[in-house]
Amino acid sequence: PLERVQAMLRSETARDRVNGIHEAPYLAGMMGRVQMRKTVVPLFKAGMGDSEPLVRQATAQQLCGLVGVFRETKATAKEVVEVVVSDVLPLVEVGLRDSFDVQVRERAVASFVSLATTVREICVTNAKLDAYSIHRTNFVSAIKQLLGADGEMEEQVVGAELLQECTEVFGRDIVGDNLELYEQLATHTTFRVRKQVAKVLGTLVVLLDNGDATARVLTLLDALAVDKIWRVRKKCAKVLVPLSEYLQPAVAASKLVPHYETFCADASRWVRSAAYENLGRFVATFDAQHVPQSLLTIYVEMISNDKQRSQVGEPFISEYCSYSFPGVLFTVGASRWEELRECYGVLVKDPQWKVRRTLAHSVHEIAKIVGPAVTEDELVPVFNAFFGDLDVVRVGVIKHFAEFLAVLPPTARPPFLSQLQDIAGEVENWRYRKYLAKQLSHLASLYTSSVEATIVPISVKLAFDPVAKVREHATRELGLVLAKAGNKEPILRLVVEKGRDSSCYNRQIFAEVCGDMIGTLEEKDLRDEVLPLFFQLASDPVPNVRLVVGHIIVTKMVGVDAWDTYKDQYSKCLQPLASDSDKDVKYFSNRQVRQG
Repeated sequence: PLERVQAMLRSETARDRVNGIHEAPYLAGMMGRVQMRKTVVPLFKAGMGDSEPLVRQATAQQLCGLVGVFRETKATAKEVVEVVVSDVLPLVEVGLRDSFDVQVRERAVASFVSLATTVREICVTNAKLDAYSIHRTNFVSAIKQLLGADGEMEEQVVGAELLQECTEVFGRDIVGDNLELYEQLATHTTFRVRKQVAKVLGTLVVLLDNGDATARVLTLLDALAVDKIWRVRKKCAKVLVPLSEYLQPAVAASKLVPHYETFCADASRWVRSAAYENLGRFVATFDAQHVPQSLLTIYVEMISNDKQRSQVGEPFISEYCSYSFPGVLFTVGASRWEELRECYGVLVKDPQWKVRRTLAHSVHEIAKIVGPAVTEDELVPVFNAFFGDLDVVRVGVIKHFAEFLAVLPPTARPPFLSQLQDIAGEVENWRYRKYLAKQLSHLASLYTSSVEATIVPISVKLAFDPVAKVREHATRELGLVLAKAGNKEPILRLVVEKGRDSSCYNRQIFAEVCGDMIGTLEEKDLRDEVLPLFFQLASDPVPNVRLVVGHIIVTKMVGVDAWDTYKDQYSKCLQPLASDSDKDVKYFSNRQVRQG
């Protein structure tokens, strides 16, 4: 294998050399560290010095693979770390300084972070190894060298990116020792460096977790939030959410809200867009009583104020609002619904179907927050509008039909029965019937006084649906639905008629329905008509019908005390099924299947 890889790397074709680099890591699994260092590492050195960017890219990426393969050998933790810091990391540093191809640098950055993570993982399980010392001596020093490269702007940017990516990997102690470095980079002449500092502010606060460090990080935010480059300010706008999640609401209100208000009125459209995109999440980070009125006003005006909408771009702002609306309402509470009503009213009529789709999927959550009275007066028209909307919108309310009805007073539920029947009779989109089938038992609990006349017929219809996925969910629910019915005889008689049908398809479904009812209904409900026909189908001429009967007897009746009175009957059924001429029927009717 070694000779083959060496030959590939000597090829004049770049693709052959790339393939050779991809195979090279596996050689490490066949040798110890000394031999690997002598034979495999030089192959990667050659790859990093290759004139073809594709080869250097592959080399920078596969260096982590080399370490991964070596870890799977019998090498000790100490040996793996030595390979990382002495053999692999220096090659990664070569890729970080590649001045000709940005993708080489990008892949080297990913490898650098992966190696730092690998060291941390190894040290966690090996007390004799000190991650702090290894990271500080090798990885942090490499970053500082890049940052200190005079006149080499790209290297400084790479160094800042590595510092940002590795902050969490390095941990509290190293980051705390080097917080001054972050402060220095926040005033760097290159905005791409300052942008990396802005990006990591949230991680710094959470990681350091002390008052002095938090104050210093917030000072960095104050400086970067007014940076002259909009890309830096945009990063600050995005980092306010994780900062607010960590800080106490009162502190967040005094330190972060002023910045958010400024970002929402920023001269750059991209900064405003970033601020509006995260405004809902930002509001949701407070406790209800701490939500600043100014933020709620901005949120409402995003949609209600034409001027604000034109500043950010209406398509995006509507999507942001529709996605975050339930979280915002949940945070501020139902008592402040009046402040958000206008905003919601505009959103549900938005011409973009993506906005309406999002709201259709969450209208039941809005109902749970505002309560029955508001739901009946104000959300029922919204629900009905979504129900008659495009399919991509309509599906949202169909999926959560029962959850929405559960919020309404019982007297307000009957008008929705016609919609349930429409869904059950849907021809073009069978998935609607599947979504309804999943909710049958929940719906039955909402129509307890009329379940026999309303939900039960729908349940039986869906249990014998032509689409298997619909039947699968409906049969699981049917027993639970029938358990809520008072007079079960008419419905069971209808089910039995299906079991006597000349179509083997309906007889098989009847057997499947019996399996569900056996687990949910009492024996007295089934003894007269259902069980006799069920046992009779054990000798059905169609193997698929016999298979279902045998499997149900084995899994739901054999060894179950409740069905001991039928032991003689089901044993007589199982005896021929266990030696059936059809191998599948024979297998699923064997008692050992259940025991296994």
